[in-house]
Amino acid sequence: MLDKKAFSKWLQARPRLNIATSNASTTFSQDLPSVTSEPDISLEIAKQTIVGQAAQLIQQAQELEQQDQLLEQQAQELKQRIAELEEETEAHKLDMDYIDELDAQKWQIEQELAEVKQELFDAKELATSQASDEALVMENEHLNQQLDQAQGRLNSVKIELVQMQSELERTASQRDYFQGQVRVADQERLEAEKERDNAQSEMRKLRQQVNRLKKSGNPVAEPNSKLTKDWFTHPDLKLSDYARFKLDIEICWNTIDSKLRENYPLKDYTIKDGFLEDAKETLPNEYARLVRICTEIICGISRAPRSSNWSGIVEVDRINRDGPNNNCPAVTRQQDDAISHKVYVKQNSPGAPRLYYWLLPDQSVELATIGFHNDFDPGR
Repeated sequence: MLDKKAFSKWLQARPRLNIATSNASTTFSQDLPSVTSEPDISLEIAKQTIVGQAAQLIQQAQELEQQDQLLEQQAQELKQRIAELEEETEAHKLDMDYIDELDAQKWQIEQELAEVKQELFDAKELATSQASDEALVMENEHLNQQLDQAQGRLNSVKIELVQMQSELERTASQRDYFQGQVRVADQERLEAEKERDNAQSEMRKLRQQVNRLKKSGNPVAEPNSKLTKDWFTHPDLKLSDYARFKLDIEICWNTIDSKLRENYPLKDYTIKDGFLEDAKETLPNEYARLVRICTEIICGISRAPRSSNWSGIVEVDRINRDGPNNNCPAVTRQQDDAISHKVYVKQNSPGAPRLYYWLLPDQSVELATIGFHNDFDPGR
């Protein structure tokens, strides 16, 4: 930086030249002798020109110093903003790779700012010893271009920081939403586990009861007291209708003769949504019969050859045909090659309700729907 006081003293020490400097302007005065030669006049004019150029250099150096201060202020503001964003980013735990990339950009910009400051300092030092206005103007234009580029990069970083803040807000909102979903899922899981534990406890009790009946030496399938005409069996259990229905199917299968159980084990099966709702509407007072029919369908008794010692209650179990007679092709489901079957739930009754189910290639069963005789819908 140029020492204005030292420079002024140097100018005052020159013969026949008096210089006064201030922040607003620079003035020149000289005391010439009454007789001056032409070389002396040229020399004095050159000195005055140099002094004027020096004053302009001082003024330009002051302007560069002000620009340097403004740039430092902007850099401080940017550092403060970056520090705030770093705190927000740490609070929300965002992607550290992206934050590291921003830190690298910040470090690069700080390095470039330091280089620009160094170049400004060098330019000011050069201004004190360089007398050429043209070179100083070119250097000043070059520095201004660098400052503009640095400002552009700073603006880009500011835009990215604004976008990052918006992303932080969206991420926080999504986090709160998913946390709520997790809480709901945990509550549903706890309720399901409680329902499962209740069902397992009831199953253990019922199996013990079945074992006691077996040990009593009574091979006849007695009606199960749990299977009533009421659809809401097991009132002491807080189970869904479908959970109760599956429980009653297992109980019913355990009441079948032991020889039949060996030949017709209880296989895997599924129940299509809406099946029990259709059954309640179609068979409001035939719950026990429905459980026995479904049990025979699932273990395969309903599809077994009829004989003199036949003990099942399913009278008819036929393949569902896509047409009016047995020569028509069977109704199949394309996605798993399952074949549609229909069972007569009642005969000689108005409406003649039918139970439709799907028999899969692995002999597992999907209970589909219950409809009336004229309602041909296998329940795809």
